[in-house]
Amino acid sequence: MVTYLYSSVISLFGYKNLKKDYEIIDDETRFLILVAAHNEETVISQTLNNLKAINYDSSLFDICVVSDNSTDRTTEIARNHGVMVVDTIQQRFKRVGVGKPAGIQYALEELGFNDVKDKYNLVMVLDADNFVDPHILKEVNSQYIAKDKPEAIQTYLDTKNYNEWVSLAYSIIFWTNNRFSQAAKYRLGLPNSIGGTGFFIRTDWLINNGGFKFESLTEDLEMEIQIVKEGGRILWNDYTSIYDEKPESAKISMIQRHRWIKGHWYVAFKNVIPLTIKFITTLNIKYLDKIVFLMSMGKAFHIILMFILLMFLDVTSLFMEGLQYLSFTQNLTMTFEILNHYFFYIYGFNILLILYSFVILPVYSVFKRIGKHNFIKVTLAMQWYIYTDLLVQMLSLFTWHRQGVWVKTPHQKTELENDVEVLLIPDNNIQEKSV
Repeated sequence: MVTYLYSSVISLFGYKNLKKDYEIIDDETRFLILVAAHNEETVISQTLNNLKAINYDSSLFDICVVSDNSTDRTTEIARNHGVMVVDTIQQRFKRVGVGKPAGIQYALEELGFNDVKDKYNLVMVLDADNFVDPHILKEVNSQYIAKDKPEAIQTYLDTKNYNEWVSLAYSIIFWTNNRFSQAAKYRLGLPNSIGGTGFFIRTDWLINNGGFKFESLTEDLEMEIQIVKEGGRILWNDYTSIYDEKPESAKISMIQRHRWIKGHWYVAFKNVIPLTIKFITTLNIKYLDKIVFLMSMGKAFHIILMFILLMFLDVTSLFMEGLQYLSFTQNLTMTFEILNHYFFYIYGFNILLILYSFVILPVYSVFKRIGKHNFIKVTLAMQWYIYTDLLVQMLSLFTWHRQGVWVKTPHQKTELENDVEVLLIPDNNIQEKSV
């Protein structure tokens, strides 16, 4: 109940739109954009078209495609676009870790740790299917300078597609999290979360900490906790977005979330005690905030436990009532009746918190993001996500220690399904879509 209650209180600060707290300044920050790609020949060309059309001094940013053991035409297509390409299949360096972070670590080694640190101020990490707003670097540059160069900045995580049931559920979760967690925490001065893509990390922090040497399948969460433990800052940018392709297959969705949740459990079990010690010794709420976030995967189990306990008390009360004629059981009967009523009210309060979290907040987020939408479809999509997430959480609790296998999420969307303001076509042929 504590995690639901805490999240609900934080969400109250997400209803009001954030006001930009920095001014746009001249291009200054130097960026390295790393695009993680494994067999992405379907989407990589449009992604690079989009990135090359970014409205920023071209001498101040480089695009590097990390073609990670690609066996299709990903590497060839990327080279034809004239961007930097690191091809890990050549095995010039020993591979450290698994999946995307291992590919990025390889790329940092090939580019040269010290060269990256000297040449760039921020590294941006993107997935191969992502589109970005044309002004993304201008926004991040301005916020980065105005906010005294934080360790990391996460941009708004938007979606390419939300027409299908599964992709709609994903999109709703992201929109809700963007507003009622990320934006709310930014308003309160709490550390934000790194979302796996569309984030910027300060190169000196990255290189000084050994690059992308992470143990879990959720390198973004590991990095986030490490920054917070070291007293660093993670900011949220609500004024520029990246557009990510959401799964449209239930099977692919559950495989992806299994990876995410396994990694989440791993990072949680590894860091909850150190964060608790830091909170006790400093009484800094940012550590408590991360403890609650790491334990948020247990919310579903909490509800199940409360239900089981309530049923147990009901059955026990009935049994004791049947023995009331025995004088020595009368006090016990009264005790169980009190406990039964007590837990009934607690369980009811939990249900209200769940309805608030998984109905009111999502519906409000959908309305604010895309306007009126089919309420029944939104509600059913959320219910599907909740119940399947519960199954994945239960499975992940028994498999969290297996962090050695990365399952790629396939991408195929080469355009946006829905109208958003984002640049798609370069070469001075600017195609803008209005919201």
